[in-house]
Amino acid sequence: DVCGLGFNQKGSLKIHGRTHTEEKPFMCYICGLGFTKKCDFKIHRSTHTGKKP
Repeated sequence: DVCGLGFNQKGSLKIHGRTHTEEKPFMCYICGLGFTKKCDFKIHRSTHTGKKP
């Protein structure tokens, strides 16, 4: 445990852990930006398409 935060769900711990490892599994194929969370990627993608996420 790097920062001491605790999580009730294993998935939440995994997502938070990416902030410490800089892992960004969701990559924008248009501009190359990477995101740790899928929801943030979807919001970003709308900047290219003009569609709401």
